[in-house]
Amino acid sequence: MVIRKRFSLLDFFATTICSDKQAENKQRTKRKKEKKRGNKGKKELECFEQQNTSNLPIPLAILKLMLKDELILQATDNINEAKALAQQGDVHGSMSAYEEALKDLHAVQPSNERDVLLAQVYLARYENAEKFKLSPDISDLRYGYSYAKTTKNVKVRGLAEALWQSYEE
Repeated sequence: MVIRKRFSLLDFFATTICSDKQAENKQRTKRKKEKKRGNKGKKELECFEQQNTSNLPIPLAILKLMLKDELILQATDNINEAKALAQQGDVHGSMSAYEEALKDLHAVQPSNERDVLLAQVYLARYENAEKFKLSPDISDLRYGYSYAKTTKNVKVRGLAEALWQSYEE
């Protein structure tokens, strides 16, 4: 529910940047046309317009970074919500919140921060299933262990090792 508001703000930001750029480009081309009315032809005007369109990917890169941050923030909110629900005893609500966090995190490009969060989510799902006497999904432990091994976070690695050793016993 909250994420829709964040995406709509990002969409607004994108359209604002693009419309500002488009307005700027129109003004430049208008000025250029006025200067070039006499002798110069369409080729130079087309060349000028092509040079301006090369500046458009910059706001897209900014939007990608903002989107990454928003998705990671949303995922951490879901993780915190899942932990609170697990403490209250709502296992199914906790698991669905973890599932939402996984969706958000898998949409983000690989990074150390993302891998730490993915390891935490998968290991927490395995722990919850074990704690509440559900049949724990071994794939959660394997994915969590795998993501923990790729990170530099000592806590997550230690937790993964401990859970893996308790599984093997």
